[in-house]
This record gives sequence, C-alpha cells and structure tokens, in this order.
Amino acid sequence: MQLRQAAQDDAAAIARVHLETRRTTYRGLLPDAELATGDAEVERFTREWRERLAGAGAERIVLVLEDETGEVVGFTAAGWNEPGAEFPCELYSIYILPAAQRRGGGRRLLAAVLAHLREQGAPSLVLWALAGNPYRGFYAATGGTVVARRTLVLGGAEVEEVAYFWRLV
Repeated sequence: MQLRQAAQDDAAAIARVHLETRRTTYRGLLPDAELATGDAEVERFTREWRERLAGAGAERIVLVLEDETGEVVGFTAAGWNEPGAEFPCELYSIYILPAAQRRGGGRRLLAAVLAHLREQGAPSLVLWALAGNPYRGFYAATGGTVVARRTLVLGGAEVEEVAYFWRLV
C-alpha cells in the first residue's frame, strides 16, 4: 500500500471511500438517512472534497492510501483549528474501506499525520469519534487517550462523541 498527498483529481475516490466506510461503520449508530449513499450524496461529497482539496494549504494535510492497483482505499484529513480552539490540531477524518483494513494502512496514515504536525510545531492532536464507533480500540492502541466527551445531534438523533488526544511534544 502506498501513501501520497491527495490531489483535486482524488475527490471522487475520497468521497466514495468516505461514504462507504461511514455507512458500514456507523450503521445502527446514526439514522439511515444520515448514511445514504445515493447519487445525490456521492455528488455532494465529491463537491465538498473537491472544495476541501482546493483550499488545503500548509495548515491542512489530506493523504490517500492506495492499494497495489493504485485504487484509493483510504484517506485521512487533519490540520490546525481556528486560533483559540480548545484543541489546536484535529484529525478530521481517517477512513479505510473494510476490505483494505487490518493491513497497517491506518497506522501509516496516522503516523504520517502525526509526523507532519510535529514538523509544524503542533503540541497535540485530537480526534472526535462516536462513542459507539467500533474502531475506538485503534485510537487507543495508537496512543490516543480519551480527554473529553460531548453530545451532538446528527440526522435528528443525539449521539455521544469522545475526544482522543495525542501529545506531540
């Protein structure tokens, strides 16, 4: 598996991975309408990822994980939050298609983000995860510790999130 910086042309592939992985990971945790993967959602997610990639600068990093055939099977996005935020840096997303999981790609994506943010002088990184996320063990196994909780409303349902924290200095 190969890691590389995401390009604008990756927006559709990232959207596909994002939608499919959300659907499988959050089934039963979020309302079905929130996990729809129809044409409208694919178009919306592709457009949003194209905009994010166009606006990505030094304060943001978006990486893709490719399999041996060059297909995008995972991605991560992280960067600096607004000045004064409770946590200066955030891992906004890390998703890998189920068929490509448990092959070290998630650890490689996270390690690359941590290294990038360390080089920028970031003191720490936080990731907000649904409390029922079945991959929370991954965050703990890679050194993340729970430091906060909050309740959100997503798709009309209240859900609890937990914050995993990595100290970088």
